[in-house]
Amino acid sequence: MRVTKAAQKRRRARVFRGIAAGKSVAQIAEELGVDPGTVSQDARAVEPEMERWAADHIRGTLTMAIATYQALLDEAWQRIDDPRVAPRDAAAWATVGKNATDALTRLAGLVKEKHEHSGPNGGPIVTKSVREMSEDELDALIAAGDDGEGPA
Repeated sequence: MRVTKAAQKRRRARVFRGIAAGKSVAQIAEELGVDPGTVSQDARAVEPEMERWAADHIRGTLTMAIATYQALLDEAWQRIDDPRVAPRDAAAWATVGKNATDALTRLAGLVKEKHEHSGPNGGPIVTKSVREMSEDELDALIAAGDDGEGPA
């Protein structure tokens, strides 16, 4: 049976959505009423688009997660430094701050065996809030910690 380009394009869009939703080839084939081999071919055809979508989706999700942890970390430091906060509560916020820092480190893939306590040439460690970073700087931060094994 001959399929028009328009029909093929619509089917491939549905295959794309099915894959993005985590459905199997068999599930998508059943929903579309086509052979699983057709779905596999369509999946290969939309693979570059899927890769772009996945990269954008991951970047957006990671950016939101980093911003959330950064906000939590900022709040923790404000609470710790607030003289009106009871010492016990300040200690609890210190734990929250540590957990947020650990999560940020894992998200950025920067957990390594070696921990540096000074910057380049023994100078100070320059810090910058992730809120102030551009998308290119966030990408570079993530790439710097990517050892090909994913988050620690």
